[in-house]
Amino acid sequence: MRIKISFAFLKITHRAGYTKSDIKLIQESAKQHHLELIPLIQTFGHLEWILKLDEFKSYRDNINLPTVISPCINATYILLEGYDEFFNKKKKFFFY
Repeated sequence: MRIKISFAFLKITHRAGYTKSDIKLIQESAKQHHLELIPLIQTFGHLEWILKLDEFKSYRDNINLPTVISPCINATYILLEGYDEFFNKKKKFFFY
């Protein structure tokens, strides 16, 4: 399930992600069916949706490819702080 992470301080969202109200409905359905939802968080190799935007080209590991965010610049870690809303609420995560 792709969650629409807001990165509120950057004012960007993933246009194909689920909204908070969508997720609430999915969580309710999962609970009724005794299923546990575990967030799968996209990080360094899976942030194309941000890296395709002109204002984030400088974050790319390879400036010509909008596929991987560079772990070598401080701005990357500031950007990834957008995930804090999930880290503070969930106990289990899978990263890829």
